[in-house]
Amino acid sequence: AKRIRKACAGWGTNDSELIAILSSRTKDSLQKISDIYCERYGCTLVGQIKDECSFNYATFLCSMVRERPKIDAMNFKKAMQGLGTDDDILVELTCTRTNRELWAAKSAYKMIYNSDLVQDVKSETSGVYRKFLVRVLRCRRDEDSEPDVDLAAEQADELHEAAEDAEDIKERILPSGKDAYLDILTKVTPQQAALISQVYEEKYGCSLDTMIEENMGFMYRSLKKCCKAIIKPRLAAFADLLLDAFKGIGTDDACVARILGGNDKSMVKQIAIEFQNRHEDGDSLINALESELSGDFLKAAKA
Repeated sequence: AKRIRKACAGWGTNDSELIAILSSRTKDSLQKISDIYCERYGCTLVGQIKDECSFNYATFLCSMVRERPKIDAMNFKKAMQGLGTDDDILVELTCTRTNRELWAAKSAYKMIYNSDLVQDVKSETSGVYRKFLVRVLRCRRDEDSEPDVDLAAEQADELHEAAEDAEDIKERILPSGKDAYLDILTKVTPQQAALISQVYEEKYGCSLDTMIEENMGFMYRSLKKCCKAIIKPRLAAFADLLLDAFKGIGTDDACVARILGGNDKSMVKQIAIEFQNRHEDGDSLINALESELSGDFLKAAKA
């Protein structure tokens, strides 16, 4: 806490020192430092960062310091503010989190905004997409159960039949009045989803991801994103989000802050490995950051 205060004292900020301190601590450690900082100096650590830093650099450092549930709650709110919703963020937050993480996010959302997250999501979305999000946000996935090969085979068959038997796009998603995709994909654990994907590809000669992509059209693009996200391993999901953030003109800096700033360094190291494995040219995350970011934001993201 003293070192951070010193780095922020006087004219200008010692950004190198500030980055070195924040990037070398776990989120739990940073929370303890933040509590001490507030007691000693009468200012929250996030408030100090906002006073000393700016733009995406400040957002990144604040993501490092804040607790994960609070970050998620604030991003849920951001995704639903204004006209329409940011479905990419809603899908990311809902489909890449565990039950425990979603419960914590819902609790933080209630505390910060005095509103129920599930009800707000219901009011901002519609149709089968809303059903999917709400079912996952109910946190009823049995995450303590072990992956079941026989069950995975049955589930793979049911998903395949739902697409094969359908006469139109709506029936592909809701075959014979039964929400096959919702019934299966909103209840399975990440491990079971990975097993279903493996069994599906072995049995039908194409990936489950490809089948979903081909059988859900433009009108169901948000639901398609949910289905594809929830069957993807967590590290792969984070790596792909970063790859997408670097595509085209400009960079999705907010996505970089959510993933690299919002996760502990141990997780970021694993994400970096997965990023390189999934990059079409085998490029490293560090190289990608250097080509997309600059200044103190780049220094913080690389630290």
